[in-house]
Amino acid sequence: MTLLENKMHLWELSVQAPDEVVDSLMEIFGLYNGENGGGVVEVVGFDAVGERTDERNVVRTYVPAREGAAERIEKLRWAVRCLQHLYEFPPPQVRSLDEEDWALAWKASYKPLRLGRRVFVRPSWIENVEVGEGLIEVILDPGMAFGTGLHPTTRLALELLEETVRPGDVVWDIGTGSGILSIVAARLGASRVVATDVDRTAVEVARRNVSVNGVEGLVEVQHGSVPAGAGTPDVVVVNILAEVILRLLEEEHLGDYLHAGGRMILSGIIAHSAPMLRGRLGGFGLCIVRERQDGDWWAWLAEKQPIALPRKSLI
Repeated sequence: MTLLENKMHLWELSVQAPDEVVDSLMEIFGLYNGENGGGVVEVVGFDAVGERTDERNVVRTYVPAREGAAERIEKLRWAVRCLQHLYEFPPPQVRSLDEEDWALAWKASYKPLRLGRRVFVRPSWIENVEVGEGLIEVILDPGMAFGTGLHPTTRLALELLEETVRPGDVVWDIGTGSGILSIVAARLGASRVVATDVDRTAVEVARRNVSVNGVEGLVEVQHGSVPAGAGTPDVVVVNILAEVILRLLEEEHLGDYLHAGGRMILSGIIAHSAPMLRGRLGGFGLCIVRERQDGDWWAWLAEKQPIALPRKSLI
C-alpha cells in the first residue's frame, strides 16, 4: 500500500536520540520538512511532577499523506542514516496517524511539572491542576515546535535565572522559543523583559504565551537576534548552542551591552563544546561565577568584569 492509498492523514517519523544528536535532527527536519512545522523534541522519562525516571529524547516530524509524501519520507530517512554514520542511535520509526491521533500524539508527553525551586509549568490544554503554595505557575502552549521546559538546557537556564534575577532587573532572553524563560523572569520581578528569536513561528508562539500568562505589559517579543532599542540589560539569557553563543559575542558584540557587574546566563552548551567556549569568555570581559550540569549539557552564569584602567605613572 502506498502513502496515497492509506486513508490516514499524516505520517510521523520519530527518532530516539542522544543529547548530542537532537540539534542535528532538528536541522534535518527543518531542512526537509520545514513547511510542515519541522521537528518537535519530546523528552520522555518523567513522572507526573517532573521527576526524572528514564530520561531520553524523541525527535519527531509530521508529513501530510498527500502527493510527494513518500519522497519526502525517504529524504528524511536518508538524512538520518547519514547522521548515523557519525553517531550511534536507533533507526527512525514511521507510523501513520489520523488528525485526532496526531493532535493527541504530540501533546501526550507534556505534563504539568515542577522546575527549579519555584516554577510550576502547566500545558495550556491541561486544566484543574493544583499549584502548590508559593509556586510560580507558567501556562505554556509549545505550538508543536517548542518544548515546555523539559529539555536539560531549558531547565538549567531556568535554575540559574531563579538565582539571578532581582526585582527591577532588565532582562534579555535571546532565542526565546516558547517564551518560558521570559515569562519566568517577569514573574520573578523583572521590570522589563525583551525576548528575541530569529524564527518567526517562535515569535508568534512566545507572544501568545506571554499574553496567556498576563505579562504582556512586562515582556516584549521581537523578531531578530540582539534586541533593538532595548537599553542596557542587567541579565542576558542565551539558551542556544555554544557555537551560536560565540558568534553572538564575536559578531554582534553581545557582551558589550552589559554594564560592569551585569550577568549573562549561557545554556545549550554540549560537553564537547564547553572547553572551546570557556576559553573564549575572558576575551569578552566575562567571568564564569556559577555552573550547572545535567548529563552532557552545561549552563554557566557569567559576570561582566569592570574595565581595568591603565595606571598613571608618578614620574
